[in-house]
Amino acid sequence: MHSAISVPTVSSVGFIRASSLIQQTIPKMATICNGGKCPSPKSLIEKQDIAQLGTKDDRDRRISTARRDDEDRRARVNKGRDMVYNQHVPLGSKKLDEVLKARSEVLTANAFSERLCALGFDYHDMLVNDFLHEWEIGNLMGLLKHIIRILYAHDPDLVIIFNERFRLILPFARDTIRKFVHNVSDMKNFAGRDYKDVLQCIIPVFYGLLPEPHNSEICTLLLAALEFHTLAKLRLHTDDTLADLDGAIVKYGCLIRRFATYTCPAFSTKDTPKEAEAKARKRAKKERATKEAGTAAIPANSTSTTTSNSRGFSLAQYKLYALGYYPATIRSFGTTEGYSVLRGEPEHRTAKTLYKMTSKTSSSTKQMTAMETIEHHLNRINDAINAILPPALKKQPRNPIHHDPSARYEMAIDAQEKIELAAFLSGHINDPAVHMSHMSSIRGYRYSTTTTIARSLKPLPYLQMFWEKLIDFHIAELRGKEYNGEDTVYSNEERYKIQIKGNFLHVHPRLRLNYTSYDVRRGQDALNLRSNRHDIFVPSGEKQTKTSHPFWYARILGIFHTFALDLSQPGASFKRVEFLWVRWFGNEKYRDGAGLARVAFMDPMAAGSFGFVSPRKVIRASHINPAFHYGRDPQWPSGTTFVEEEGGDWTYYYVNHHVDRDMYMRYRGGGIGHQNTCDIQSEKLAAAVPAEISDGAHDVEMAGTIGEEPGEEPAAAAEDEGLDTDSDDGSHNGRPLEGDEDDNSTASESECDSDVDFDV
Repeated sequence: MHSAISVPTVSSVGFIRASSLIQQTIPKMATICNGGKCPSPKSLIEKQDIAQLGTKDDRDRRISTARRDDEDRRARVNKGRDMVYNQHVPLGSKKLDEVLKARSEVLTANAFSERLCALGFDYHDMLVNDFLHEWEIGNLMGLLKHIIRILYAHDPDLVIIFNERFRLILPFARDTIRKFVHNVSDMKNFAGRDYKDVLQCIIPVFYGLLPEPHNSEICTLLLAALEFHTLAKLRLHTDDTLADLDGAIVKYGCLIRRFATYTCPAFSTKDTPKEAEAKARKRAKKERATKEAGTAAIPANSTSTTTSNSRGFSLAQYKLYALGYYPATIRSFGTTEGYSVLRGEPEHRTAKTLYKMTSKTSSSTKQMTAMETIEHHLNRINDAINAILPPALKKQPRNPIHHDPSARYEMAIDAQEKIELAAFLSGHINDPAVHMSHMSSIRGYRYSTTTTIARSLKPLPYLQMFWEKLIDFHIAELRGKEYNGEDTVYSNEERYKIQIKGNFLHVHPRLRLNYTSYDVRRGQDALNLRSNRHDIFVPSGEKQTKTSHPFWYARILGIFHTFALDLSQPGASFKRVEFLWVRWFGNEKYRDGAGLARVAFMDPMAAGSFGFVSPRKVIRASHINPAFHYGRDPQWPSGTTFVEEEGGDWTYYYVNHHVDRDMYMRYRGGGIGHQNTCDIQSEKLAAAVPAEISDGAHDVEMAGTIGEEPGEEPAAAAEDEGLDTDSDDGSHNGRPLEGDEDDNSTASESECDSDVDFDV
């Protein structure tokens, strides 16, 4: 039985809030020097040792050098204060530095220590991690920016390709992945969520831009960063997920050292054009401020001031060291969302919005205060009015729930559009998606009954046509049986007994999927055929093994409902049948250097490339991105079918396992709100954790490193861990996909050796 950790403990919540309001206040609360020799507020780690994140020495050092609010600390502070205030020793003197500088302590008396030390309270224990500033706009931002510098250093044209690929990434859900800006590489006006979106989608974009081994090394690092990012932001933790988070930190620390040691020195990186221009503007502004009045200003875009400076990649930053405290902080105070500064950061928008409404002069603050006062009084008046209004006149909720919250999906009751089945078939005679290339004889005909259509078509010897699959699906639905695609085939005599009312397919543009998330919350995915957000995944109908993938993927081509009648059932009446027409992806061999699950559209002429699925069998929407490196694969001439992507289908696609926390837990397994979990091989998810931590300061053996060059000597293989995956419903009603082969490729291992000097 695993304990679940989801909410902060009651003790010290007030201190958590205070320390998380502004990231720069933590050194002040810890009463240490900001940027000193020992930058951590929780231990005496020195800057040159920060790069050892995740090693055994680093773990031991966090315990042995932990800061304590003991008598020795208070005595040193009191001695320093006495030297300054009573002995008049000047600040910055060697005599004073001998007392405080070695531990980066300051003369400030700590109020928490003075008030609470007698009660056994150590104020160092109340300091928590700040995920936004330490990771999203800290380590992650620095890593992404340096990757852009590497692309510029190798070939500036790669940045153009980088931006073009990002523009082709589709959004996901309402706001999980937003539409990317025109030039992602500039990272202009990025917020923390924008860096998060870039990280979640960067691997398909980046893969293949650099030569090996740097290409695979960076992709492996990005995958490790994704693993840490997702685990650290989980809203519900168990002992197992915290153990995985600890392993993800070890893995990330190892790979970031490899990146700084081997990858970065291979490229002569400089400021990007945007960074160079920003420095030039800042320098010009400073020079203008120092000039006398009337002197001509220096142009900000002068070529003499936009020279790019050499830029390296340093690991000697406290924000990197802070990552090692996340498991302990979560165990003590709950999940990171409970004390995240994201709760207060959106208030910046309020001040910025009000400022735009002012005269933008020295009186702007006074004007903003007046507007806030007016808003406060208007809210009080509105509350007073609502208090005396009868319930019938009160403002009603804008979006009440019209459907059953326990329903598996939501589809409109009425459809604004409907198509005649015969007209649809005759309109796509030569379309492989409908398998009607041989049926030129039905052109121009209109049919009134399903039986007439059936008797007019001659089935191909090796294919089921659109109509046959449609009727077979209806037979299974009306008779309460499981539909298994190509494995569910009925005779023409049985098909003739199915009657579709009016011979109409009622078309819907949208479908909403309800699901229970890993942390037992209600979630919903909206699929819209008009916005290209219509990829889904369903449970695999195969028996799960270590080499099989737990899900099958498909792209929705149509959302329909019909009213059908089974004439073989006495007294039966027309029944509404809801279904999806889909195009199946085939699971390819799982890994390449990108480390993500790779799929491809099945051969359009294969028997199971298209099919029908009941909406209740769909687990969730899926974020499937093109594998840009492999280009497009024109499986059929352009214009042959209406289901082909604009510009042609891509050869391969990558499945985004880390698009949100719930999606990650469906692949990892162990989600409390998920059902029907099954074991899958952890190697497939690229979630391998270092097999062991050696006694050396920097040497960490890694298992499962992706894309390692052949010829490197592998270390001993780590044992596979069984991971769980899940589905919300039963088995899938489609057919097995092509390419579901055993993945015989083995992940190489690499040693993370970071014996390198890091510049401070």
